Amino acid sequence: AEYLMALQPIAKLVELQQPQLIIFQAGVDGLVGDRFGRFALTREGLQERNDFVYSLAAAYGIPVVITMGGGYHRDIQKTVHASADVYRQAAWTWNEVSK
Repeated sequence: AEYLMALQPIAKLVELQQPQLIIFQAGVDGLVGDRFGRFALTREGLQERNDFVYSLAAAYGIPVVITMGGGYHRDIQKTVHASADVYRQAAWTWNEVSK
């Protein structure tokens, strides 16, 4: 919850600046148990982060470029699943917006 609250000012910034593109460096090293990340977010927390970015972009009609970042969980499957969520959620949002 604290992490998502820290992202909230981005919404106002997007509203004020009206960017033509959002570049989302969507690393999953914030996942709890990651060897290098320190945020200790759950997979659901990362999904909420993704949803925040995609919903914001959709609300303003801003295209998003998604790049992968870190993800170094000791259980590689957790990194894989969280990374896949980034793209699944993007596809879902795109499909919803395109209706």
